[in-house]
Amino acid sequence: METCWMGTVDGTPQDLSCQRLELRDRPLADGTMLVLENPDGAIVECVQGWVWVTQENDARDIVLGPGQTFRFDRPGKAIVQGLQRARVIVA
Repeated sequence: METCWMGTVDGTPQDLSCQRLELRDRPLADGTMLVLENPDGAIVECVQGWVWVTQENDARDIVLGPGQTFRFDRPGKAIVQGLQRARVIVA
């Protein structure tokens, strides 16, 4: 799985290069998005705050709070966005 960029909804992306996503705790400021390429099968866990999760070709809106997880279930791009200051683990 690769992350394609991380940035905010109304700002310029901070990182346009794709890089291998390592298992780790990632802080997400309010409005910051983490865009993932092909996370199919990976799990995102919300450690702190609230995050919105969506996947390409998926009409669902998934909102996770502290301690909740979601397993990505399709290929394509996915977005994890901090709805407030949040921390997530993607594995």
